Amino acid sequence: MDKYHVDKSFAHFLNGSSLLLELLMKRKLDPLNITWQQLAVLMACSDRDRSCTITEIAELLVVDLPSATRLVDRLCKKGFLSRERSEEDRRSVNCAITSEGRKIIKRAAGIRKQVLSSASAGLNSQEQKTLEKLLRKLMSHLELEKGKSEQ
Repeated sequence: MDKYHVDKSFAHFLNGSSLLLELLMKRKLDPLNITWQQLAVLMACSDRDRSCTITEIAELLVVDLPSATRLVDRLCKKGFLSRERSEEDRRSVNCAITSEGRKIIKRAAGIRKQVLSSASAGLNSQEQKTLEKLLRKLMSHLELEKGKSEQ
């Protein structure tokens, strides 16, 4: 019988690292009643210093549109985002961060930084840069492959 050595594949390590990082982030963010993905949406809108479309949010988080819409809906219910139809394209929805959203970012940004710093503490700065470079390269390649498979 063939042996697949699933626990030795790079996919195993990528997925496991992602799940563990998400678990660590969840434990720290739970008291603020916000998820890591919700925080990423707020930070993305804040970084752009303008409203974001749901399509932009979906692309940033690498999720489908229905998942991005659910994230936005939850953030709107919490009062962290507002949404309105685009004046240019009535089919498009713009999401803007509220003052409450900005407050939660200020509280959560330090937690995020602490978790990411702790998670990468086993790597020196050069290893961290190399890992980020390789992950960017892999993600770019996978996005191209995804595009090919959709054609």
